[in-house]
Amino acid sequence: MACDQPLYALAKNIQWLWLGRYGENLIVVMFGGLHIEIAALRTIGDWLQDSGWVNALSQSNVASAGTADSFLKSSHVTRT
Repeated sequence: MACDQPLYALAKNIQWLWLGRYGENLIVVMFGGLHIEIAALRTIGDWLQDSGWVNALSQSNVASAGTADSFLKSSHVTRT
């Protein structure tokens, strides 16, 4: 089951309280695709931090410095 963060927390609590019926070996609970994408992009942003990424994108006129910096923080990904 894939769900958003508040539902994920509830589902995990249910799994931990009723192991026999809803245990982790019976039902897989995971974050939805948006959360996985944001986590992956933030990890890439951490790797690229202070690597010259922002300067390279802004000097080549691909993106402004602010936009390039937002890529590192995955703030360009929004919920719809």
